[in-house]
Amino acid sequence: MNIVFSVDANIICPNFVDVHVSPIHDIIGDISIDMYNCHRHMAFTYDAIIYQTKKDHGDSFINIKIKKYDFDNTIEDLILKLEEHQFSSYKPEICDWPIPFSATLDEMKWEAEDKLIVWISHRNAYWWKKIETNSYEKMKERYEKMEYLIKQLIDRNFLFLGIDIRIQEDDWFQ
Repeated sequence: MNIVFSVDANIICPNFVDVHVSPIHDIIGDISIDMYNCHRHMAFTYDAIIYQTKKDHGDSFINIKIKKYDFDNTIEDLILKLEEHQFSSYKPEICDWPIPFSATLDEMKWEAEDKLIVWISHRNAYWWKKIETNSYEKMKERYEKMEYLIKQLIDRNFLFLGIDIRIQEDDWFQ
């Protein structure tokens, strides 16, 4: 059973709708996974924040590796982490698709006219513990928290690109 909650990037930022359907890969630790394929052995949940400059939106993706994040923590805590990265000279690890990009976030900030673009991907892997996720209400709650995060990012001058939330579970997920 596959359930997809999706906010089309075109709604918020028409120029970037192509990114929504691109084969973007997130790199979390040593694991590289395709956002659009959920495999059974990936039994973890993560949030990945991918920044991208306006100038090279079709070419350059940077994966800001913020540690695995659980929504049991506060949304405000994640926003603070994002703001620290946005206005620091931290040099992020480079995403492997489609080309290398070596700018620091300070340099990116100026290129993007003080607006960095944010893509948030939240994945619930196939083997999530039944006791935690076996209800639609639980997933709806997490989705609402994600919506709140998006609104907060927009209010803080982040240019939000899109969101893709996919929940793939066994037949016990009703």
